Amino acid sequence: MTGNFDVKLALSRENRMDYSDTFMRQYEEMCQVVGSIVFSLVEAGHDSTSENIVIMLCNELSEIGKWEPEQVLYLQMAIDLLERG
Repeated sequence: MTGNFDVKLALSRENRMDYSDTFMRQYEEMCQVVGSIVFSLVEAGHDSTSENIVIMLCNELSEIGKWEPEQVLYLQMAIDLLERG
């Protein structure tokens, strides 16, 4: 869990000056998508484990044309972060 905390700390509002506005927007969009997935999993009676979130993100990415190239990048970033944690 320490890895996730480090990422959150590094990307916190206090350190916003270290990151471009574009990066911060992508990070916030990534968090919104992951949050929506967590709520969907819980609503459906599933555990919101990292593994289940990654599966749903991969399913989303497999839908050709659904996501803009920029969005694909931050969804892939979410997968990478979750797989590390």
